Amino acid sequence: MPLVPPPFDPELAACLESLGDAAAPGFRLADLDAARRGTCLAAPDLTSGGVFEVSEYAVPGPPGAPGIPLLVCRPRGTTAPLPVLYHVHGGGMMAGTDRAGVEVPLDWARELGAVVVSVDYRLAPEHPHPAPVEDVYAGLVWTAEH
Repeated sequence: MPLVPPPFDPELAACLESLGDAAAPGFRLADLDAARRGTCLAAPDLTSGGVFEVSEYAVPGPPGAPGIPLLVCRPRGTTAPLPVLYHVHGGGMMAGTDRAGVEVPLDWARELGAVVVSVDYRLAPEHPHPAPVEDVYAGLVWTAEH
């Protein structure tokens, strides 16, 4: 009996269709550029309608590596220490940016009065393992210290 894939949410199905063969089973390295160019995700409102102040930092990376870009979304008008949601985007360490999927942690942070820090790590295969993981960790260390 052939395996039948589970159904997708209609919104996700439309997104996957826009990626064409790049999202099909049997992903090949040759499909990576097309996957990275996928246009199904609109740029999020990082301020969540003015709730957050947005800053971008380049923080120290792992030894011998470049700085790590961090996106910091802090509730507007706050200066006191706050809880932090550290966001690591999806993409299998091969695609995505610090803005990918950040809407969900922003929603949580709005409810919790928290800061969102989203890391933009180097991507494989140009930067093979463990580079992406080390970048994520370096951003986490900076976040904990600040």
